[in-house]
Amino acid sequence: MSEEETALEVNLEEQKRILAMCQTVFEQFMHAYLTERDLKKCCEMASAIGITSFGTGRDEKIWNQDDFIKFYTRDMESVPDPIPFHIKNHHLYMPAPGLVIAQSIIDLHPYIQGYEVTLRDIRQTMVFGFEEGKPVICHIHTSLPTNVHEDEESYPLKEIQAVSEVVNRLVSEKTQDLKEAYHELEEVVVRDCLTGLFNRNKFDDVLLQEIKRSNRYLSTFSLIICDIDHFKHINDTYGHLKGDQILKLLAQIILNHTRETDLCCRWGGEEFAIILPETGPKEAQIIAEKIRLSIFRNQCIESEHITVSLGIASFHSGDCPNTLFSRADCALYRAKQSGRNKSVFIDEIKVKEN
Repeated sequence: MSEEETALEVNLEEQKRILAMCQTVFEQFMHAYLTERDLKKCCEMASAIGITSFGTGRDEKIWNQDDFIKFYTRDMESVPDPIPFHIKNHHLYMPAPGLVIAQSIIDLHPYIQGYEVTLRDIRQTMVFGFEEGKPVICHIHTSLPTNVHEDEESYPLKEIQAVSEVVNRLVSEKTQDLKEAYHELEEVVVRDCLTGLFNRNKFDDVLLQEIKRSNRYLSTFSLIICDIDHFKHINDTYGHLKGDQILKLLAQIILNHTRETDLCCRWGGEEFAIILPETGPKEAQIIAEKIRLSIFRNQCIESEHITVSLGIASFHSGDCPNTLFSRADCALYRAKQSGRNKSVFIDEIKVKEN
């Protein structure tokens, strides 16, 4: 065996050892948090320089150890009994030295005031840094599920490198302004690194908050899904660099035709999603058409136009994220099926399977 092969084998063994250490901390934290409901044990596994957590149901943001203790104390006091849980999917990654990311899909079955509440397919991302050679939890992100585009990565690989740079700095430079660094970490987690738009993590949280708000105040909002037509052909013909340029151009056009209060996201691949608060069907259709026409008129490839198809849906009382998104997704499907380069609005509360 050559020296290079020996070194590689040693590196792989070291990586396995580190991943095993982080897996042990993950299991201990889940047991302490959900089964024992032991705040002290949870804190012992968290970073000594503070832990950041956001994307939870109430959109809490935690900047330091005191906030972490306050949030988890309230949580454990609200539901003191053990919470049965089932980990349906779990992966550990080591994208950079000194950084491990654990991604899980979890079912929870808490008892609240004597009633069992089932929460399925909760997505959790846990980031481990290292202090004095031991893995510690320095970030937790939790979000509710979605039932579409399951094949898309919930934590894009391009963003992992950006996260690693921030986390490594947090661990190595303990005297810096932690609040500013945590804010930077939050931006990395919820931003698409290519277009600068928000990503799927942020979209899931804001969509749920808008539904809660609209149900409470009997108001409405609209959702637009936008997909570039024949994007594979563009990448295959002109190359991925040109494809990236078109994605960035589309993101800018979307921003130009939306308001500061709207949420513009890159959902994944060539698909974008726009949440329009306090916006009814007619206004949403006008915005969608402006976006479609602006893209069509912007001839960024010689001899052919770039076109998009858009699906539009507006909130109905009783909607959940899945029902609203399904209507917009079905509208997008109809736009594609009817020739592309169209915007379609669907108002039916119940949508048949495509």
